[in-house]
Amino acid sequence: MSEYKSSINFWETYKPRASKWTHLLVASLVWSVVGIVLIIRGSFYAVRPYGWMGLLYCSPALILGFVKAKWILDKTAHKIIKRIEERGDHKCIGGFISFKNYLLIIAMIFLGITLRKSGFFPAWFVAMVYVAIGAGLLFSSRLIWTKWRLRQEMA
Repeated sequence: MSEYKSSINFWETYKPRASKWTHLLVASLVWSVVGIVLIIRGSFYAVRPYGWMGLLYCSPALILGFVKAKWILDKTAHKIIKRIEERGDHKCIGGFISFKNYLLIIAMIFLGITLRKSGFFPAWFVAMVYVAIGAGLLFSSRLIWTKWRLRQEMA
């Protein structure tokens, strides 16, 4: 039993803790970077088979991404902001995302890899999905960035 207790004390002692401001910054960066990477990868999947005209195929995906952001991802961004505010300062840096959302992220990564590697879908479809999801994440990250920028309200 003492080994278990000492491992808990070790974790509590060295857990990467951060302020609410840092949590908001990390959440903003994660959403933005993942969004940009998905847009770039999706654009690559469009340009590779179709040349630069493939970027035109991505235009509807940008619109779909903005729609997804407004209807779905904005709600998720607000939930993340609320979670960070409710948890307070000095909490584990990875805790701004709930366990359920971590499982969802893992499933989305798996589905993205499957979509790309399966060969069942044409390159333009893979490109549109990646660009749409990336644009949605990038657009919705504005809410978290805004809250981070206005962090004086949270103090």
